[in-house]
Formats: sequence, C-alpha cells, structure tokens
Amino acid sequence: SKIEAANLERIKTYLLQRKDQYGKPVAISGGAKIFDWTRRLAWYKRPDMLFEDPKILAWILKRQNIDIIMAGNVSPGDTGMEEELKKILKIIDGNAILKKRVHFVQDYDEELSKALSYGTDVSINTPIVGHEACGTSPWKRILNLAILISTDDGGLADLAIKAEEEGKTDYKPAYLQISGKDYQEEAESLYDNLWNAALLCDGKARISWGDFVKNQLAEYLPIISGARMEKDYINLGFPVPIPTS
Repeated sequence: SKIEAANLERIKTYLLQRKDQYGKPVAISGGAKIFDWTRRLAWYKRPDMLFEDPKILAWILKRQNIDIIMAGNVSPGDTGMEEELKKILKIIDGNAILKKRVHFVQDYDEELSKALSYGTDVSINTPIVGHEACGTSPWKRILNLAILISTDDGGLADLAIKAEEEGKTDYKPAYLQISGKDYQEEAESLYDNLWNAALLCDGKARISWGDFVKNQLAEYLPIISGARMEKDYINLGFPVPIPTS
C-alpha cells in the first residue's frame, strides 16, 4: 500500500542518521524487507539465537532479501551479556553477507524504538518461555501491522493459557511461533519462521499478508486495549474489600 511504502522510505531515511556497529550510517539494502530484534540485552531474551547457524541465517537473508536491525542496551554490570554481545558482533563481522545485512544500531533509545514500530516488516522476539513478564514491543509491532515471530511468552501466552483453561485443544497462535523441545529445535523453528515471514511479506504464502496481520490484531486487541489495562490497574490499585462476615 502507499502507506507501507511511505513508512518504509521514512524508516530508511531515519536509519541513515543512526550509526551501526562500525560507526557508519545504517544503510538498508536495495528493496530489502526490514526485520528487527530490538530490546534490552539480557541472557533470557537470547539475542544469540539468531546466530546459532550463521551460514543458514546468511543464506536466508540473501535469498529472501532481508536486512535485520538489532539494537539494545546491556544493563550496567552485566559482564556476561557484554561478552555475549562481543561474540555476536564477531560472528556478524566474520560473514560477508551478515556484515552487509545485520545492522547493530548504536545507542538504542526511545526515538529508534518509535521509528522501528512504524517501519518494521517483521519483528523477532526470542525469550525463554516463562521469563518475560509481559513485554510491550510485540504489542507495538502488532498494532503497526508487522508480522511477529516469537516464543509463546509474556503477554503473548495469555490466549494459550485461556484456551487451556477452557479445555480447547485446537488453539494456534496468530503470530509465527518459535517452538521446540530444546534450544536447537527452537533455533531451527526460528529460521523456518524467518523464511515464512518473508513469503508472507512477498505475497507468496498460503495466507495473504493482509489476512495474517488482521488475525494478529483480532486475537490480541482485547489484550492490548487501553480499556482492559485501565480496568486491571483500577482493580489492582483499589481492590474490592473482602466481606468480614
């Protein structure tokens, strides 16, 4: 659509004002789809999962014309994550395709987060299930019509939990779910979903891009809605007194 094209040009122009891991302007490859992994850098969020197999990742990015924007800040004193980030950047630097197509944007801030919210085609979320409190970035991406690739964690798990409580056995998430019995299977699932997300963006999947993002919205708007959140906050802050008799 014209709106999508305008947003894409807007984000490309904005990114040229930011610096990548080499101190150069962030230049998106010609015609590339923009995927992002942007959040606080912490061990349970697993930013390294994307790089479990650099050769496969590079092949997907080249074949499907994808650029990945990564950004995030390490918490002060988290030396383990600082070392992990160095390893990630070394992997990127050691592969010519990744070096061209994976851009780690310096100084992650609210301005960059806002820009990516309206300009990203696909957003990637890889936390260990059971560790994410809620996370607002998936909601922002869904509201701005991005395809979401994620583990079933945080607020995204609400619908699965509800389905289980209601005894439903046919529930399937509206987003592209990362799944598997162990880390290796999850990484393979992530790569499959990168490929499938690209097909959706290009109109080559069984379901159209429009229907997919509409399904995401239909599933999660009741959870994301301000009215629902306001109700929860009011009930939490001003609970109904328990009868004493």
